[in-house]
Amino acid sequence: MVEKEFLSKWTKTSGKTLKELTKIWEDIVTEVDKSYADKSDLERERIAKVLFRKAIGRELYSKRKPELFFGFIMGTSRLMDVNEALRRKALAAYRADPVQAQLEGLVDESGVPIDPREKLGARDNPHFHKPLTESLWTRKVYGVAMKEGTKVPMLFCMPLWRASAKNFRYKPFIPVEFLAIVKDYSKGYYLLSPSVKTKFQATKKGIDIEQWIRDASKIVPLGDLKEVASKNDKPDFFCLTEGEVDTIRAEINPETNSRSIILSDPDSGMLETVRVFVPGDFPIGFSELSRVIVLGRPRIWKRTDEDEERVSMEAYSVYAIPGKTISGVELPADTEGEPEADDGPIIEFVEEPVD
Repeated sequence: MVEKEFLSKWTKTSGKTLKELTKIWEDIVTEVDKSYADKSDLERERIAKVLFRKAIGRELYSKRKPELFFGFIMGTSRLMDVNEALRRKALAAYRADPVQAQLEGLVDESGVPIDPREKLGARDNPHFHKPLTESLWTRKVYGVAMKEGTKVPMLFCMPLWRASAKNFRYKPFIPVEFLAIVKDYSKGYYLLSPSVKTKFQATKKGIDIEQWIRDASKIVPLGDLKEVASKNDKPDFFCLTEGEVDTIRAEINPETNSRSIILSDPDSGMLETVRVFVPGDFPIGFSELSRVIVLGRPRIWKRTDEDEERVSMEAYSVYAIPGKTISGVELPADTEGEPEADDGPIIEFVEEPVD
C-alpha cells in the first residue's frame, strides 16, 4: 500500500533498519484496514502514515531524558477544562434537537452529555460514550530559558494536564532551574514536557530579565500585530509585542477568568489600540501609562456591525519594563484549587533559592 521509499526515509530519523520499520508499518496497516474498512485505499494509507509517524515519535520520546534549564517563568495560559467545551456543545445540540443530539452520540437517553470521541489519537478512548462528569484540566507554562551547554536563551512552552495543571502555582520573573524533556525546538522555541523530576527551583543566579526576553524572540511591533495574526492562525502560535498601557480593567470576567488591559503605541503614530486579555491569577504589578512587553496569542476579530478586522491578544504574561513602569496595587485572584488524584508528573515551584 505504500512505496519502499517512504519507509527508507524513516531509517535516518528513527535509527531503525528497513526491516524493523516494515514490521511496524505492516502491523499498523493491519489495524487500519480493520478499524477503517469503510474508508478508501487512499484514506487508509493517509491514516496509516499518521499513525506510523506517531508510533515512531512515541518510541523516540520515551528514550529522551530530562535536561537541565536555567531561566524564568513568564506566565501561563488560562486554566481550562477540555471536557467543558464538549459539554457545552452537547447541551446546545440537545436544546436545538434532542433526538438528533442523541443520534449523533452527544447525549444519552436522559439528555446527559457523553464523550463522543471514539479515539484519542491512535488510542481507543476509555471514556467513549460515558457521561462527561469529570473535568480534564489543562494549561501551558511559558517562559524563557537557556539549556545547559548552550549560550542563547529561548522562549519555552510546557503543557500541563490534570492536577499538574490545576494545582500549579508560580511567581513570574523569578530565576529558576528545572529539568524537562525537549519534545521539539524547530519552531524557534522549546516545546517541553515535564517529567517526574520536574521542579522549578528558585536560584540566586542573576538574570537580566528584560534582555533575556528581547534576546529570546523578536518583538512584534504593536502596529504589525494584525498582520502577524492573520498569517499565523494556528492554536499553538504565540509571540511577543510591546506597548503602553492605556487602561486597566481590574475586574475579572467570571466566564473567562480574565481581566483586560488596553495597549497603545503613541511613539509610532498608531491610532488604534489593542485589547489584551490577562489571566485572572496573573499579578498586575503596574498601572496605566506603564510600558510593557506582552507574551500571548494574537487573534483577528470583527464587530457584528463592521467589516473592518481588529486584533486582540490572549496574554500569558505581561512584563513591566523597568524605568518605564508606574507601580500598581492590583493583586492576583485567589485561585487555590482542591488537590485531585493524578497519574502525571507533580510540578513544584520552590521559592527557597539555591546557589
